[in-house]
Order: sequence, then structure tokens, then C-alpha cells
Amino acid sequence: MVEEELYSFNYNHLTISHLTKGKNENEREKARTYQPFAEREKWEKKIKEAMSALLGRDIVPLEQYFLEKALFSIPGEELLQFLEERYLSHPQEFKEQGLFILEEIS
Repeated sequence: MVEEELYSFNYNHLTISHLTKGKNENEREKARTYQPFAEREKWEKKIKEAMSALLGRDIVPLEQYFLEKALFSIPGEELLQFLEERYLSHPQEFKEQGLFILEEIS
């Protein structure tokens, strides 16, 4: 397998690789913009921005991994709402744990 296809913090890495293997450029681009991927990517960006602001720092790679994993099974809107509620009810705990709390639900 090609090393770039195994980038561990890209939630699309296996699926996109599988969908695009052996196809021409137009088909690969179409697969990359396939709606479920585009939707997860949109929510991932929104959640990262919101959580970075709440935590006062950038999301670390392991938190990114948990976020991507959670977005496979939880709609982005629900996940963002869960994280915001968790932050509002326990801000200090949330700042200490960051997005590592996603490990529990991933």
C-alpha cells in the first residue's frame, strides 16, 4: 500500500483510497466530493473551530482522530451540540480533557 494512503488522521483515507483506486482524474474528483464525505468534512471543520475557541488552543492530532472517528457514527450537528453542552455543564473538566472525551463515544 502507498504510504500517503495511510495518513492516520484523514478519516477518508481508506474509503477515498478504495473509491478512487484505478479511476481517471474526473472519477476520482467526483468520489472525493461524494456527499457523505463533504458533509463530514464540513462538520469536522465547524467542530474544530468551535472547540479550538472553547479550549483556547488548536486541536491536537489525537483529538482530531477521535473527532473523525465520532463523525462516522454521529451526525455533525448532534456531535457539536453534545460537545457544547458538555462544555457548558463542565467547563473546567472539558478544558482539561479537551476532545479526548470523544474516546468514550467513538
